[in-house]
Amino acid sequence: MIDLAVSITVAATPEDVARIMFTPARYPDWMHSVHRVEAAPGPAITGDRVTNHGAMMGQPLSWTMVVVVSGPQVLELNVVDGPFVGTVTYTVLPRDGGAHVQIHDVGRLEGPAAGLPVGQVEAALRQSIAADLGRLKALVESEAAAARVG
Repeated sequence: MIDLAVSITVAATPEDVARIMFTPARYPDWMHSVHRVEAAPGPAITGDRVTNHGAMMGQPLSWTMVVVVSGPQVLELNVVDGPFVGTVTYTVLPRDGGAHVQIHDVGRLEGPAAGLPVGQVEAALRQSIAADLGRLKALVESEAAAARVG
């Protein structure tokens, strides 16, 4: 069983973060493993299905998620197929004039990935999510700064 949470602080409003983080079409902008997304346009809403296509460790993969909670500060996704099945929760909360952003994954490995050592997978996943959050932070802060100037 995998249960890990990774967070970062972003120097932007929670609304600025959520505008990008909660919009599936923007996933390739900040998630390294996502190259293409099949989803409704705009921010995700409860009931939406989101299919991501990409690669991890050089292997092509796809996974489908169903939005179970969508709100201004939380997006909860039920991963229904792919190498990881479970829940992914994005949380964006106000903190010190910016936003505290967290991704929390809870679930299990499926298919060929099920035979991999969980500790090794968690370490790689934690590193990948931290890098994704770093890209999200840079993107949000850049777009927020441009909006203030423009």
